[in-house]
Amino acid sequence: MKSKIKKATYQNPIVIMIVLFMIGIYGLGIPMGQGLWGMIAQRLLLGIMMFVALYLIAGKEAFQWTKKSGRYALLRGAYPLLVSLYFSVNSLMGGTWIIKNNIVIIFIVYLLFSFSIGIFEEGLFRGIIMNGFVKIMPKTKAGLYWAVIISSFIFGFVHVMSYIPYIEINPLSIFVQMISKIINAGALGMLLATIYLKTKNIWTCVTIHALNDFFTFFREIFQKLGSVFTAPRYVDVSKIMNQQITLYYILFIMLSIPNIIIAVMILKKLKPQECIIWK
Repeated sequence: MKSKIKKATYQNPIVIMIVLFMIGIYGLGIPMGQGLWGMIAQRLLLGIMMFVALYLIAGKEAFQWTKKSGRYALLRGAYPLLVSLYFSVNSLMGGTWIIKNNIVIIFIVYLLFSFSIGIFEEGLFRGIIMNGFVKIMPKTKAGLYWAVIISSFIFGFVHVMSYIPYIEINPLSIFVQMISKIINAGALGMLLATIYLKTKNIWTCVTIHALNDFFTFFREIFQKLGSVFTAPRYVDVSKIMNQQITLYYILFIMLSIPNIIIAVMILKKLKPQECIIWK
């Protein structure tokens, strides 16, 4: 009787999701060196843990890259990549570029940083959490939609949860920035989730996620070389809300809508039973 209970607990998607989520969140607080190098090592280690868990859950099929799945993912993920690239280039046009002799090394470091983020976050949020919800939700279209939405909301919320303690400092500004970031990241999470469900290949999501982050980091690369090995901040505690900033965040949210539309279009063509990979 005890062995049956232990086995059921070990195979329970809810237990596995909670345990790996807590490992991932608390693991981010464990320092593994200075600046980006430490963060790269940290996320790669956590990512490997998530990938091992995904392999045990789904087998090697979840990691097999094909030209067809790669082409499908890049075409569906082109919109967020173009948006992030546009805003990065646009922000650079309004500032002063600072190029040093080690620009190639800096590019490589940020590319490694971007892929380490993609490996960890896709392994956790798509590989474990989203697949877990697909497993436990009703095997219907509605269940599939909820699995994608809930896992994507968690993905969006995690990006700003560390700034909750700062709300008292600047309540309105931080709250607006948090909501904007949750919607933006959540919409991207929905698109990545549906691409994963279609391709059954975690590497397609890692690639899009990494490229999106890498394009977003262009501003850091060219305009903040003095602090290039420090972590970028998602929420600005000092920012004061005004009409211009409010319009910016409204635009920021509106630009997320196409990601949701593309995700829904993909979801409509998926069959719930074919999306289950959790053994």
